[in-house]
Amino acid sequence: MKRVDLREQVSGFPKLQVGFLLLIQVAQYTAELSTECYIWHIIKSFHTAKAHDEVLKYIGYLAFADGAPQVLTYIFWAFQAERYGRKPILLIGLISLAFAMLLYGFGRKFYLIWIAKFAASLLNANHTLVRTALGEVTPSLNHQALAFLTIPVSYFVGSWLGPLIGNNLITPWNGPPPADAPPDRRFIKVFPFALPNIVLAIILLFTALLTFLFFEETHPYLDHQADRGLAFGNVIREKLGLSSSKGTYSRKFDTANDGLVNGEDDIELQDPTGSAEDSSAPVFSSYSRPKLIQMIISHTLFGYLSAVFVKLSDSYFTESLKKESIGFPFMFKGGCGISWVDLPSIVIRCLVVAIIVTIIAVPLAAKYGAILGGYRISLASFIFAFFFLPFFVFVAPDVTGISQSAYYGFLYVLLLAQNTFFFIGLALAATLLNIHVSSEDRNIQTAIAMAAYAGMGYFGTMLTSWVRSLFNNLGLQTIFWWLLALISLFTLLHSRVIAN
Repeated sequence: MKRVDLREQVSGFPKLQVGFLLLIQVAQYTAELSTECYIWHIIKSFHTAKAHDEVLKYIGYLAFADGAPQVLTYIFWAFQAERYGRKPILLIGLISLAFAMLLYGFGRKFYLIWIAKFAASLLNANHTLVRTALGEVTPSLNHQALAFLTIPVSYFVGSWLGPLIGNNLITPWNGPPPADAPPDRRFIKVFPFALPNIVLAIILLFTALLTFLFFEETHPYLDHQADRGLAFGNVIREKLGLSSSKGTYSRKFDTANDGLVNGEDDIELQDPTGSAEDSSAPVFSSYSRPKLIQMIISHTLFGYLSAVFVKLSDSYFTESLKKESIGFPFMFKGGCGISWVDLPSIVIRCLVVAIIVTIIAVPLAAKYGAILGGYRISLASFIFAFFFLPFFVFVAPDVTGISQSAYYGFLYVLLLAQNTFFFIGLALAATLLNIHVSSEDRNIQTAIAMAAYAGMGYFGTMLTSWVRSLFNNLGLQTIFWWLLALISLFTLLHSRVIAN
């Protein structure tokens, strides 16, 4: 793969456009990840779930509302973005998410917050549209690794800022008040979960306003159309003494990317003055390209492994261990028994170091032409992570008598390494996918890849959780985690077919 010097990566980089796309991603991740820290409190406050198992059931219902619609709506909204442009659909996603957060915060029945989650997922496809726009504003390979680095950066900021807002602004539910207590009609008591969602809605709407005023349309054939938001933004820029935007940012169809993977492709550009329907007519022409399909498969498997590690490892680390079930090396039930208080602080420290390393590593991977090699190393990390996870039970302080500080030291090493390689893989996988898609059909092909990514991340994780419960009941969890290591090995071997 082509080597890109660090100076080439920075020279001519579209800082403003990529900056707005970064802002959109940060606002989105912050809102989406803010509710996870108090989801147990909000379900218990509805009095619909009495036992712990019932709470988990309702959390599953919310997970379905949050994840399942994306499998279909990503592609639907991608077609709308072909017809109306990227900017209007990005704005719809931000505004709909803002109102969904308000409904979530003010909802006093479970079905209302379920509707809020479902609507937010149904009306928002910004995760795929942002990737499309990043590819369109960086047609040169020189800039792509740096542009797609915004994905792990925004995920990190959102995973830190979202829970920070959620944890500090809610009024935790501490059980029903005494029967003889007078009703408390203070706002924070009537709507204990409203305040963080109001703050997040304001952040999302402010992001939408900035996007409306200053973000330039990136659609290759619609960027010449009048943009009233950009016109208002130019007035503000002129008042501040800044240069105004021409509103024609897109570079039309740069076929450089197609040459990286399919040198034989000769794409004939359409008339940019043609209708939106005409401009999207040949969209299915290159879906069958073998190398693109293999990249989508690899990208989907990476998403599955990432989701499984994030979702299942948290519960595995915090579940109590049943010491009587231990039989080295295959048999045990439960988890490591790490405190819910300690684990989040350990994870966030590892994430801070991981994102710093990622910010350094991704540009270096581009500099030395190691984007594909770095992606494969990221896949290989899952093999080691899943292989060694069971041993954290066998060396737990309650089992071996090891000091808690030493045990946490081992945990830091695992989580730091895995989060670092996850962040690096997230950026490099998005870069490789963008390199493989056709410049002409980038939006739809990216949407298909992201729909597969979301579907495998949701349904695959749900199925894998059930399989883990089965192996846990049998007392054979080591085999379960090693099966995931085998899937990781297959994913690594499959990446050999990806074009370099």
